[in-house]
Amino acid sequence: MPLAWQAVELLHVVRRLSGDYPILFPGERRTHRPMSENTLNALLMRAGYHARHVPHDGRAAFSTVMNERAVRQWREAGHKGASPDRAINDLMLAHVPKDKIERAYNRAAYMPRRRELACEWAEIIAADLGKPEVHFTVGGYVTKGAASNQPLMLQRVAALR
Repeated sequence: MPLAWQAVELLHVVRRLSGDYPILFPGERRTHRPMSENTLNALLMRAGYHARHVPHDGRAAFSTVMNERAVRQWREAGHKGASPDRAINDLMLAHVPKDKIERAYNRAAYMPRRRELACEWAEIIAADLGKPEVHFTVGGYVTKGAASNQPLMLQRVAALR
């Protein structure tokens, strides 16, 4: 999976927060094991987003926004039909082609375009956020964010529609 430079920069900050653990996102009780798949759900519930947001919302937001942008840009460029970025966006989400023949023969990874799309998405969700360091306190909690009751990323996605 290609990462945008913004994601790599954020991972460097998270590495400093997670200390000397061999795992970037260690479990709270067992630091030699990764955090539980339920950790993000628990965090959203504690933050008051129970039944309003789930961890997969980020994937859904990426798919919706990037596919809408792809169609709009494709048509504005004078093309008809489906944008080729649709299939690449699906690859970004680790989806496999439904067509058995294509799945068997098309092994193209489209890495340069996937990296471009990752950078576009990072620019959308990180606009005006500044460096990752300013968003963390010593305890690792996000300190800069939205005034409304939605996570900042979801506000940005809503503004694009």
